[in-house]
Amino acid sequence: MQHVESFNRQNSYCAVVDVIEVRPGLESSIEECVAAISANANTYFEIPLEAPLDLLRAIHRNGGRAKVRTGGLVPQAIPDVVSLAAFIQNCATTGIAFKATAGLHHPIRSLRPLTYAPDAPSGEMHGFLNLLIASALAIDGASVEILCEVLADGEASSFRFTDSEARWRTKSVSMSKLRETRERLAVSFGSCSFEEPLEGISILGWL
Repeated sequence: MQHVESFNRQNSYCAVVDVIEVRPGLESSIEECVAAISANANTYFEIPLEAPLDLLRAIHRNGGRAKVRTGGLVPQAIPDVVSLAAFIQNCATTGIAFKATAGLHHPIRSLRPLTYAPDAPSGEMHGFLNLLIASALAIDGASVEILCEVLADGEASSFRFTDSEARWRTKSVSMSKLRETRERLAVSFGSCSFEEPLEGISILGWL
């Protein structure tokens, strides 16, 4: 951390390090990491989807956030909807914010090539809108079964958006609830392409 703090002091006019990611092992290692990290940095702990509640509570207790991977270079790296739904619900229950990275290139769940190589394997990639809507419903106490249905839905027609709300089938999420979700639960998602997610939304007529 001394190197990070030194970098921030010397380069505050153009760039600072305000996010740090670590892979913890046990609850004690979370506390050790937090003790060594500047209070000015958001700390994300990369954990498996099946992380026990005690680990999530330790991250929350120490002011950290969670990071999970939702894809990869092979189909086996893509987690199933049940595991992802359970993780989202556990984060909502423990009050811990998270970000999801890897594989979230497209708004709606769909079968896609996993890389840009001509011979790339294909897999059912999670949709980032599926993830965000499921997270918003989780804050309102939706069951794992409902979250699974949202995450598994590959029909763009199931999702609708107006100036005041987002809808999935018969369930609605207000704009204020979506803002709360971004602040308290699903704070961000990562994609190796900046343009691909925007193109996907534009093609569906949502941008």
